[in-house]
Amino acid sequence: MAFINREAENQFLLDRITSNKSELIVVYGRRRIGKTELLKEAFKKKKAIYFVADLGADQDQRRRFSEVVGLLYPSPLLQTEPPPEWDPILRYLVDLGKKDRIVLIIDEFPYLCSSQPALPSILQRIWDEAGKDSKLYTILCGSFIGFMEREILGHKSPLYGRRTGQLLLQPLSLHTLKEFFPAFSPEDRISAYAILGGVPAYLIQFSDKLSLKQNIEKQILNSTAF
Repeated sequence: MAFINREAENQFLLDRITSNKSELIVVYGRRRIGKTELLKEAFKKKKAIYFVADLGADQDQRRRFSEVVGLLYPSPLLQTEPPPEWDPILRYLVDLGKKDRIVLIIDEFPYLCSSQPALPSILQRIWDEAGKDSKLYTILCGSFIGFMEREILGHKSPLYGRRTGQLLLQPLSLHTLKEFFPAFSPEDRISAYAILGGVPAYLIQFSDKLSLKQNIEKQILNSTAF
């Protein structure tokens, strides 16, 4: 299915590329709301470092991060074993950003912080020392709303006051269901929205090639359904 809606959010992210100054954008929202798909759609034609954190150990995260960065911006620094600490990796990106626009997207940022709790303060220090004067465009994305608002946006966070923009991704509105289910009647779209809400991951499970009742039987009442 083609990417649906989110035009304003997409444009917000793309507009920041052309600012030609340092950017620190926070993107957050509940799970399955479409954050990852939005980021992929917005930057699909751009040169961007896209890293998805997991629950691995800090050294494993740094190794994977170095590999992802090295695919676009190779450096002997990124090939060392054990992998470099976060400070030199991030400073390397800041140095690159002094000459060119560098886009860095870190998805599931809370996972990264769970393996290295000092990371927000490391980012803050590097940002204050050099990052704010570079062309580095950083996006921190996360699904744990409480964590993002407390540890990234909160006034007690090391990164407080450093963000240049934030985007709390909301559920899709009712009118977008016409794009998901063009063959449904208006009444069935309202019913589908009442059942599924505006969560894209749930909406794509239904098909307008089936009746509403058939969708419910197949995708909700079926014990093996998503």
